[in-house]
Amino acid sequence: KRLMRTLRGPAREAMRLFQADNPNLNVAEFLRAMKLLFGESESSITAHGKFLNTLQAQGEKPSLYVIRLEVQLQNAIQAGVLPQSEANRTRLHQLLVGAELSRELRIKLKGLLQMHAHNEQESLPDFLELIRMIREEEEWEEAFIHPKRPRRSQSVERALSPTFQSS
Repeated sequence: KRLMRTLRGPAREAMRLFQADNPNLNVAEFLRAMKLLFGESESSITAHGKFLNTLQAQGEKPSLYVIRLEVQLQNAIQAGVLPQSEANRTRLHQLLVGAELSRELRIKLKGLLQMHAHNEQESLPDFLELIRMIREEEEWEEAFIHPKRPRRSQSVERALSPTFQSS
């Protein structure tokens, strides 16, 4: 009954049908039937491969890439391929491999990884700290490297506005 309360959608309907067909269905038999019906969950090899092959897409900001990467990292950890204790190091390493980062941020992150390799007591940034570092770099680049210029039509409208015209 507890299992039935946790299910939604097609899984709930399947369980209802299984129970109607066999009222004495135990949990192990039900799980076997669900695997037959819906298939196996992602294998550990697949989860690991997806993590290692997650690369930044063309035009994708590094902050969005690291969020996509985190999903694959957590899937690999849940599949038992990567230990949770290695999450920060593994995330940082894959970020350096798979992302286009500014020179300054790349140097900073490589330095953190190297310090950690020489002294395991040196902590690495966790997911939220890494996102903060990346967002700060993105904001700095947007403000100083790639500032948004007003569109030509806006500058023409501004020049023609009454506040800029002499009387």
